Amino acid sequence: MDAFVKQHCRAAKYDILSGGANEDLSSREGFHTLLLKGLRLMTFALVMCGPPCSLFIFLSSSQHLRHLYGAMGSPWDVPTQLANIIAGNMACFLHIIKIARKPWIVVEQPKGSWLLKLPRVLDLISTCKFMRGHQLEKATTLVGDLPGLKSLKRVITKKKREHYKKIRAKKNQPPMYIVTERGVHGTRHLAKSAVYPTRFCTALAKLWLRDLREHQGYQGLPSSY
Repeated sequence: MDAFVKQHCRAAKYDILSGGANEDLSSREGFHTLLLKGLRLMTFALVMCGPPCSLFIFLSSSQHLRHLYGAMGSPWDVPTQLANIIAGNMACFLHIIKIARKPWIVVEQPKGSWLLKLPRVLDLISTCKFMRGHQLEKATTLVGDLPGLKSLKRVITKKKREHYKKIRAKKNQPPMYIVTERGVHGTRHLAKSAVYPTRFCTALAKLWLRDLREHQGYQGLPSSY
């Protein structure tokens, strides 16, 4: 959010960690809070979504079992089904706000995330004609309809990966995952990878402003924005 403020834009966040129950997307109250925020958007605003990915990725496959039961995962695992509810409500909100305010939308998930294969999310991608772009060091996928989204794409090479690995080692940063004979396992530090790099946020903010200025229907930011 700070990256957009630095570009002299107004921004608002929706996060259960800071907003508590009022920003719990799995509840009716939380959905209404998000909807009210969304209805304040101007046309061609940017909605950036980073829904929880922990129960959609390979590292938690032994719990969600999506590789066995399909995209919806284990019907008996409560956390997995709660994750599905949050993702479904996000897709529902984006459908509504796309019709009501016509913003641009970007959804971020790790590469291979099952969230992007859920029926409601696939319907959203199909309806809004989303495209993919950008790959961070942890192989991140951005899906959205921001016109210049594909220009953010970065391909991580083996050489670059080793370079970043050495940087983390010099800073004594603990590993976020470990590789054993049984496979790849996330450590308790894995959650830190959910924080977006400053350079990425700045690049996204500048791209949105560029697309906004170049868009045929753009008449300038309203004075009240």
